This record gives sequence, C-alpha cells and structure tokens, in this order.
Amino acid sequence: MEYNMDYNNLINLYTEVQEDLRFIIASEVRMKILLCLNEDSKNLKLLSQQTGFLPSTISHENKKLQERNIIFKENRFFYLSPIGKIILMKIIELYMSKSLFKRSKRFFLNHNINCIPKHLLQEIECLHDTELLETTSKNIFYPQKIIYKHLKNSRKVKGLYPVFFPKQLEIFKQLIKNDVEINLILTEEIMDHLLESVGKESLNKALSRDNLVLWRTNEELKINLVMSDKFLSLALFSNNGIFDSSSILLGKKRKALDWGDKLFKYYLKSAEEIVLE
Repeated sequence: MEYNMDYNNLINLYTEVQEDLRFIIASEVRMKILLCLNEDSKNLKLLSQQTGFLPSTISHENKKLQERNIIFKENRFFYLSPIGKIILMKIIELYMSKSLFKRSKRFFLNHNINCIPKHLLQEIECLHDTELLETTSKNIFYPQKIIYKHLKNSRKVKGLYPVFFPKQLEIFKQLIKNDVEINLILTEEIMDHLLESVGKESLNKALSRDNLVLWRTNEELKINLVMSDKFLSLALFSNNGIFDSSSILLGKKRKALDWGDKLFKYYLKSAEEIVLE
C-alpha cells in the first residue's frame, strides 16, 4: 500500500483524526485498557487488577471508550469492537517500530534505506525482535562470525549479494556439498568476481547440481540479505555509499523471516537466472 498523498490531503487527514488519536494515545489508562482487552475480554475487576487503576477510574474511561465505539460491553465483560481491534493493531505496530528504532538507532540513521521498497518499510515492525550485531575493538569480525555460524547450520539459504567475502565463498562451497538448498541474487560485478575466483568450469559444475540457483540483477543492489529457514541478517550501505559490514541486524522470529522472504521475492522479480555454457 502506497501513501503518495499530497500535502493538503495529508493535512486534511491529520485534522480529521488527530482528536481521536490523541484521545487514545495520550491517556495511559485508556491505552492499558485496550492492551488488556487485546488478549481477551475482561470484566471490571480483571481490568483493574491488570492495569493497576481503581475500578472507578476504569469504569469512567470505559464509558468514554464505549461512546466512541472502540469497546463494547456484554453482560459484565468488556470487548474490543471491530474498529477498536484495527486501531489497536495499528498502534501496536507503531510502538513496535519505535522500539526497533530506539534499540537500533545508529543502524537506521547511518545507513541508506532507499533499497528497501516502501511496502516493506511500512511493515518494518516485523523486525522488532531483531538483534543488532556490531563490531568491537577486540573483535572486528564479530557480526560476520555470528552469521557464518548460523549459515553452517542451515538447510535452506537465500540472499541478496552486492558484496562477497572470501570466507563466504568457502562456506557456500561446503553448503553446496552438504546439499543445502541455495538461491542467491548477485549483481553483475559480483557475478564477474565469482567467475574469476572459482573459474567457469567449477561454477558450471556447481550450477549443475539441483541445490544451487544463481540469479543476476541489473538493479543497483544496495542491501545484503542473508537468510535461511532459521535466521535473517540484514546489512546496508552507509550514507556515503560504502558497504558497512560492521553493523548487522539479526532476526530469528517468524515475522522477520517472512519479511525477509518478501524482500528477496521483490528483487527476484527483476532478476534473471544464470545459466552458463
């Protein structure tokens, strides 16, 4: 979904909904009530116990939420309305995104994110549970060592490669021998480098196996994605145009893996399978 609205339309939209948003987000009591009801319906006593507010306070705010059709009451229990469920879902996504940016601030501020398509930036909260791996003065190869360790234990591997390191090449050779299923999207430059490194005959032999597929893209690939059935790693180019291997996001949750799969498929659409003679 794209949000290419002009300034006036956006201002009109903001004016239309700002009061409703402020009504929910600016109140700790209302937010905690909604977050409690996100799990399941609750009666007044349970809402009071879980939020830590007095029953009288909860009752007062519940009436306001009911008036705006955000929650409803049936018998003695309160429920999120369909509207309330959708609003809360979007608020939670915003909280998750903000939490991600807070924990990985340097990663997002110091790198070019234009390589991530807009529809996946709009789902960036899927990376909420990722861990930021960074080099240290004592171990400048720390992020790569962690990624290599995960690669060696993988059964399926796919990735976007605008760069390639000698160590990675050795790992992929071993993965191919171990019948690991591999799909890689390479730039023209990396493909040429690969041919120089292993030779056309060796690469042809590797491609003749059922478990290796290489793809060539003519797009300006400014993102390094490595993922398997168990992990995802994401590295970007710095704002100065240089690839930064010192700062990598590592994710293991299903949402992050699904997000990475969508990113891979996005670039796969414009890639061509490599077939050597």
